[in-house]
Amino acid sequence: MNIFGILMLLGSLLGYERMLRVRGISPYLAWITAFWIQTVILYVFGMLNQLNLGIYCVNGLGWLLLIGYIIRIFGLKKAPLPVEIHAFDVWMVVLGGLLAIGIYHSIMVHYDNFSHWATIVKFMHFTGRLPTNASLDGVISFTSYPPAMGLFINYVIHFVGFSESNMLLAQFCYIWAAVYSVFGFMRDKTRMMLSGLLVLAIAITMIFNVQIRFNNLLVDYVLAAVTLAGLAGVYVYRKQYRQQFIHVILAVANLLLIKNSGAFFAGIIFAYYLYMLFKNNGMWHKRCQQWQVIYRVGLKNMALWVLAIIVSLMPFYWWQQHVKHTFPESKHQIDTASYGQQLSGEHTSYLIEIAQKMLHANVDLGSLSTQGLLLINGVLLATWLGMRWLGLKNRLLKMTILFDGLFLLYYVSIYGMYILSMPRAEAVVLAGFERYLSTMIILLILLSAATLVITLDEHFKEQDFNKRDLRSFSSLPAKKCYQYAGMFFFTFSVIGVNSEIGGMHFNDRLNKHALPQLLKQMTPEINQLNDQRILLVDADQDDVNSYYADFVARYYFFTENADAKEAFNVSPDQFKDINSQYEYMVMPKPHQTYQKLAQKTYHKNITTGTYQVSENDLKRKTLP
Repeated sequence: MNIFGILMLLGSLLGYERMLRVRGISPYLAWITAFWIQTVILYVFGMLNQLNLGIYCVNGLGWLLLIGYIIRIFGLKKAPLPVEIHAFDVWMVVLGGLLAIGIYHSIMVHYDNFSHWATIVKFMHFTGRLPTNASLDGVISFTSYPPAMGLFINYVIHFVGFSESNMLLAQFCYIWAAVYSVFGFMRDKTRMMLSGLLVLAIAITMIFNVQIRFNNLLVDYVLAAVTLAGLAGVYVYRKQYRQQFIHVILAVANLLLIKNSGAFFAGIIFAYYLYMLFKNNGMWHKRCQQWQVIYRVGLKNMALWVLAIIVSLMPFYWWQQHVKHTFPESKHQIDTASYGQQLSGEHTSYLIEIAQKMLHANVDLGSLSTQGLLLINGVLLATWLGMRWLGLKNRLLKMTILFDGLFLLYYVSIYGMYILSMPRAEAVVLAGFERYLSTMIILLILLSAATLVITLDEHFKEQDFNKRDLRSFSSLPAKKCYQYAGMFFFTFSVIGVNSEIGGMHFNDRLNKHALPQLLKQMTPEINQLNDQRILLVDADQDDVNSYYADFVARYYFFTENADAKEAFNVSPDQFKDINSQYEYMVMPKPHQTYQKLAQKTYHKNITTGTYQVSENDLKRKTLP
């Protein structure tokens, strides 16, 4: 890592965080808000083809803000912002640090890292721009995918250095900052049991992120975390309408620029924002029961809501226009016309087949998403029943129904994605089904925990925070239950995080002979975008048939002309013709058929390694 670069990065980030705090931003939202602002600025510069200039402007602005904050303290004699440290802050720092260490020493092997998420970061880092031409930038396959996470990760590694470990750390910091927002739902930050409940919920979400984990750049967890932060801001700023308005714009703009499916979660934020606008502006107060007042205030709220939608959609609309005019055809591009054509061309039996397979997958109790939904319903309903038994009215039953409704709507949207935009071969096997559902389950677990925290706090015996002390309990048994629950939550949260770290290390040992690792051990990675023709000889048929080997080769050798082949049941002349189409041949592990044909055709024994291809020879040579 570049120590000087880390200091440049941290100093700038601290400047953003300090000045946001000065402007009234919640300490639990300041970090993610800073990341959102940086990402939007980088996006504007990237779209103007000035990405590297944007990186230095974003960093420089942070340092100017930090200098302004220092002048504010020492020059204007303003009091520095107070420092409050609670148990959950310590938990986030210590356990987050342990996770970061585990992530830094882990390896990246997942298919989609190389099909897009890591590839776009590498592309932006070494070219200094977004993809702009389909013929020149063919190494990027999914050109319609919005670039927000790639822009942020690229910004970080620009200062700390390019490596897969640094990319993973950058995304983890983004996720951790967004998850930190969940503590904004707590009214009283000193309650150990409530903060323990939230940290336990964070740890539990890692169980439902098991297919991806934090050592991959896929954005399934990111979407849930950003949505959580968006909703938390709407709640925290319910009496600060300007901050609430700006927060919604930043949250939704970033959501839509992370992935197209972020539109669903943006809808959730918009709906909650509208609800809070009408709930918390006092328009239903007794003194405001005149219809003229209700109409005027309601119209103002609707105008504010519509304006927030329009402004937050503008960056995404700009991206859609960029894709439309830059790339004639783009995978997973939003196109209602093509959706209509595809839907009209599908047979009813196919639509029914996909629906049946989805339902069958969730009927299975071994499904993680099913287990997550049962967990959410079980905890909320059990707490609701327990509180009702104690004579305490609460909202938990309504919230359970609401969360189930959100899951059902998301389930329908996933079905729509399968039948409208996913290739039939992938749709019929429900490719990525559990991974997609995990996003909603993670979000609902965190929201459920926040709902429990708010509800329990509202029913504590002592509602005045200043009077709460060791004696503020209805009875001694109630105090013991509180203490035991707090210890239980924190203890098992630590166990959960440790399980995540252990799971990453287990996957690393399991994948130490995966194709990306073999290439690293055999030849240096190429970081200059090029058009070299490279043949990757892979003995693993599944890797080749799934195009995994192709994507890994294109990422590692940074060329769109890298092809992976496994089948070589050809004559010597045909074998020579195949090789002649390429400049280099790479064989990361033994391939008996290829080696025998090479001996027969070129009269030489070859082993694993890289070879330059000539008309009548394979000459061992490292790629330039």
